[in-house]
Amino acid sequence: MRVMPAQGTAHPTVLLRHERPDGSVHVDWLIGRDPAGQEPLVSFRIDDRVDNMTPGTMLPAVRIADHRARYLDYEGPIDADRGSVRRLARGSASVIGDPDSSAWAIDVHWLSASQKLALERIDGDRWQIRVVE
Repeated sequence: MRVMPAQGTAHPTVLLRHERPDGSVHVDWLIGRDPAGQEPLVSFRIDDRVDNMTPGTMLPAVRIADHRARYLDYEGPIDADRGSVRRLARGSASVIGDPDSSAWAIDVHWLSASQKLALERIDGDRWQIRVVE
């Protein structure tokens, strides 16, 4: 288990629009495990953008396999005919707790806004993201 540093250390984060070959679309939210963004990225599949959420709202999420660090900057086709990605937002995140546990918090600073988020595992890979403020 890799524990992320305490609050105050900024880690890169991005939202990617992932269009699949079948035409379906979702958002991948990727969060760096280290400040340089070199380790595999904590990854969630969501139906909408986190950066547009307002206080008190919730968004279901599915924890997916950690992504390679290259996706912090990459836009374009994905290997093995898995569609393509386009960056929607970039920011920095201060994680409070361990993302491998069942509940943790994160302060995110996007270019357009800042958010305090709480993430809670519902069951298995299913999570809930809630905007605290």
